[in-house]
Amino acid sequence: MKSIGENSKKVLIYPPSFKLHTAYKSLISNPPKGYDLIVKNETRKQKFLNYLKNYKIAKIIYSLFLKIFKTTKILELSSSIKESSDIDLVFSTGYIYSGRKSYVIDIIDNIYCLAGYNYDLFIHNLENIKKSLLDNNCKKIICVNKASLISMKNYFPEGILKKTVLIYPAIKPIDFKKIKHDKFRMLFMGSINNPDDFGFKGGLNALEIFEEISKKYENVELVIRSKVPSFLRERILSNPKIVLMEKDIKVEEVRNIYLSSDILLCPAHTYIGLMTLLESMSFKLPIVALDTYATREFVRNGFNGFIIKKSEKIKSYFHPSYPTNVRSKEFISEIRNVDKSIIRKLVDKVELLINNPKLVEKMGENGRKLIDTKFSIDVRKKKLGKIFDDALGSKKR
Repeated sequence: MKSIGENSKKVLIYPPSFKLHTAYKSLISNPPKGYDLIVKNETRKQKFLNYLKNYKIAKIIYSLFLKIFKTTKILELSSSIKESSDIDLVFSTGYIYSGRKSYVIDIIDNIYCLAGYNYDLFIHNLENIKKSLLDNNCKKIICVNKASLISMKNYFPEGILKKTVLIYPAIKPIDFKKIKHDKFRMLFMGSINNPDDFGFKGGLNALEIFEEISKKYENVELVIRSKVPSFLRERILSNPKIVLMEKDIKVEEVRNIYLSSDILLCPAHTYIGLMTLLESMSFKLPIVALDTYATREFVRNGFNGFIIKKSEKIKSYFHPSYPTNVRSKEFISEIRNVDKSIIRKLVDKVELLINNPKLVEKMGENGRKLIDTKFSIDVRKKKLGKIFDDALGSKKR
């Protein structure tokens, strides 16, 4: 729990969490003026439910339960809290809040988070979700990208859209000095928790890109900061030009990875995580990416990186459930069949950067400019402060 002062307004981050998303850690350390953001740890019940999620059999049972009953009640059960009188406002991280307090809901990636990132569950419970968002306790709905805003317009009535605002995420920039090295280092950031995420986050694409690059260039290196699936492990470990970093490390060590890298490879099949993009831009890394869900809002082609049109061979991109379908068998099967023409286009952009150090520097500087403007921490704090003030209304102290 973090406290700013006795006179500050108390905002509870919901649901309780042992390990917050990096974006919310950033919010806690950079709150709007006059607000105290409070995090409560999970209850025993919530810890047990989250513990079960790590087991395959539990995941199967949970999936079957949702298919049969098509209810969001279990989501509400796993995130419920006891309200306390000292809380002024609830800040929900993508969950419908059913308590009595006024709340603001933050949609950090896509609107299907409102039903546990389950498209079928979202559609089945859409009327109940509408009812909840229209309720007076729901004061504002924040989208962090235009892609989510467009989805909101596709599903929800005017009464909900009036509550919806676009506030881009932000990161507090720091002064730094690049770590010099004698190789052109490419960085891929995946998930250190789930090796199954390696595929849809673009890991196989990054590996293919690097293998093509290393055939032509001797002095190159790929750093993979991610858990990797077993079927790729030997292929990665046998390549002396690849550095695999799977273990959890300190913030300072993660920072050093950015500081010693030249570019970020982001050939992801969906929105990979806004903090990776923001951190890369903050540390002046050009980004080479695929034009998938919301990525274009962070990467401007030719300005702070290159963005390549996604493959039309992957039909799952165009399914209504995208991007929630990225863990489906169909999607996984499609992306494992790598589109070589897309890899070739991505390789061309990486080569352009390898051969143009000044372009790397210029794009890096442009990315940092976006952090200071479009993704300004000060602008975000002011907008959030205004939303919190409006939400509290007569309850302001």
